[in-house]
Amino acid sequence: MKKFFSIFMATFIVSLNVSTIFADDTKIELPEISKSLDIINSKKNKIQQSNLKKNKDIKIFIDNNQLESIIPVVYQDRIYLPLRTLGEALEFTTDYISENKIVIINYGKIQLPIGQNKAVVDGKIIPIDKENNNIGTVVLDGVTYLPLRFISENLGYKVSYDVSKKIVSIQTGKNKDKEYKQLTQNEARDIYNQILKLNSELKSKTLQSDVNINSILSSGEDKIQFKEISKTDIKLENENNLKLYLKQSVNIESMGEKQTTEQIGFYKDGEFYVKQGEDKVKVKYNLEEINHIISKDEGYSDFIVNASVRELNGNKKEYKFNIDFNKNKELLEELVKGLNLSNEDLDILKNIKVKENTFSIIVDSKNIILEEYEKFSMELEHEGFKIQSNINSKSIIKDINKTKVEIPNEDLIKYQLVESIEI
Repeated sequence: MKKFFSIFMATFIVSLNVSTIFADDTKIELPEISKSLDIINSKKNKIQQSNLKKNKDIKIFIDNNQLESIIPVVYQDRIYLPLRTLGEALEFTTDYISENKIVIINYGKIQLPIGQNKAVVDGKIIPIDKENNNIGTVVLDGVTYLPLRFISENLGYKVSYDVSKKIVSIQTGKNKDKEYKQLTQNEARDIYNQILKLNSELKSKTLQSDVNINSILSSGEDKIQFKEISKTDIKLENENNLKLYLKQSVNIESMGEKQTTEQIGFYKDGEFYVKQGEDKVKVKYNLEEINHIISKDEGYSDFIVNASVRELNGNKKEYKFNIDFNKNKELLEELVKGLNLSNEDLDILKNIKVKENTFSIIVDSKNIILEEYEKFSMELEHEGFKIQSNINSKSIIKDINKTKVEIPNEDLIKYQLVESIEI
């Protein structure tokens, strides 16, 4: 198990980005369910689900790019797409509260009870379809489908349908932003360091993150493929002393089996405490030192190969950085010390080959980070094991300088000290 933890930490360390270490230790909180949903959930608003049919002839385009291999469902002349497909295509976050059978979009902006013809949008009850009371969120073959036009329009996008060509077109408006301008390497490193320094000085923040990891672990001819989807949310306060509280939900699929785990954690006095079910462990982490290492001007900026910038609507900017982590091993040694890992862990980290690492940050007019996106792929070989991983992540930063962190008031003696937290 220690070896697998080391491999996990290798992926974790190399995928750290401009938000520093704190962006990966996270707290999740599902949005508060609107009280209006009690009104919606009634027999009066219940739809009659029948005759759902898949239609291979309908094509979906988003900003003139076709969604390949997607078969929409047609129900009473309305077009539906699977929840996960639509979320990935339109880049919105999703949660599902199974107890109440409610789909949550963008942390509560849109709340849809399954099988009902009304929804809550920005706290207000509205019909899902003004012309047809039998349109709502439906389930087919265990897959949740959402009405395409309702979701798209309530996210602020324009939807049109060419009946003769059977083409749905969604325009998000993102292509109205200006084109990317290439930065020199010195310009890229300077702006990176400016943004990093400014954001490391923030007193507090809340970060909500979605991470998708697809990996293949092989040994000889044996291969195991696994997929991990995690939703995390971190609250960080660093005014007088560092306070950190997190909760994480992880879904793992491997060898035809699915597993869901939830854990909470917090950082106090140089130790990180993690609780998963009845298990309580703690490990010594010098997060302040790790933050210092990553925040140094000579830190990650040395890895920047090239970068570009473009102006967005709302007086925002997006910076794109391409990173090469394959050359600076000294930084890895410093991180290993901060994470209290062993020389064996360092040897494993040195075997990492990063194939791709690009990340984008969206900042406001003051260069405060609002959103982050990262694509990361790597290979690692060690003692007959080989792991290939592709990671995609999206993070939203909010409540800047307003976040308050409360460490749980419980008996910390019950937490068992371990060398490393086994994943």
